[in-house]
Amino acid sequence: MNSEQQLAGILNKLRNYCSRSEKCCQDVLNYISDYELSSDIKIKIVKTLTDEKFIDHERYVAAFVNDKLKFNKWGKIKIYYNLKQKNIEEKLIKQGLQLIADSDYNEILLSILKNKLKTLKDKDKTKIKAGLLRYSYSRGFEYEISDKLIDSILVK
Repeated sequence: MNSEQQLAGILNKLRNYCSRSEKCCQDVLNYISDYELSSDIKIKIVKTLTDEKFIDHERYVAAFVNDKLKFNKWGKIKIYYNLKQKNIEEKLIKQGLQLIADSDYNEILLSILKNKLKTLKDKDKTKIKAGLLRYSYSRGFEYEISDKLIDSILVK
């Protein structure tokens, strides 16, 4: 098999891979890392997939933000840094994070805080608040929003 046929075969595999769910350039590069390809060929592959709209970072960011918020219940900070790790442009990340409705965001955070509160054994409100703040921050939620919602929960 010559290199043109091999490249066509790899491209077909990648088209199939990208059509199953949204992928970014980094995902594709990780997927083909096992193949012994030169960087020029890797760049050519990514460019071809981008030109054919199999890779679209704007679409990817929107899907990633939606999925991580709704299914993984991650906050904006955690989503931001995960997208940065995938070498997504800052501008696209900010656009994607703006798609999150404040009401949905607060509702998700409130839900995970209430669930976490049920698991805490301590009776001291200061320690409970500190634990909830640490937990929400570990999930990638901002301090200001977490603090307000925790106060509203603990007053009840």
